[in-house]
Amino acid sequence: MCRMGVGAILRGQVTEKTMRSVWRLGLRIVSVAAVLASLPVAAQERGDADRGARLARQVCIACHGIRPGESSVNPSAPPFDAIAATRGMSEMALNVALLSPHREMPNIVLDARERADIAAYILGMK
Repeated sequence: MCRMGVGAILRGQVTEKTMRSVWRLGLRIVSVAAVLASLPVAAQERGDADRGARLARQVCIACHGIRPGESSVNPSAPPFDAIAATRGMSEMALNVALLSPHREMPNIVLDARERADIAAYILGMK
């Protein structure tokens, strides 16, 4: 339908239906571009493990074992080295986990850079 609309414009045969078709196509393109532009740039950047370690000492240590071989204070909270050793664990998986609510995890809000930093710290334990 869109190809026919563009072809009609190129041939100079513009109808109201053709213009609506072209308008809808343009609207879709602009919508996709807006969504892509709104994605955080930091999500594409690599995290800094040192900043992640500092953040873990401030926020995560209350429940998790944050150093290799360290047990978690909260038995429901896995230690970071166990998280790192989880099959298929990746930066994307950790980012999703940190954005998802967990029944026993407090509602800690981290920005994209902080999530990337924590992920870099945890994945550095592999």
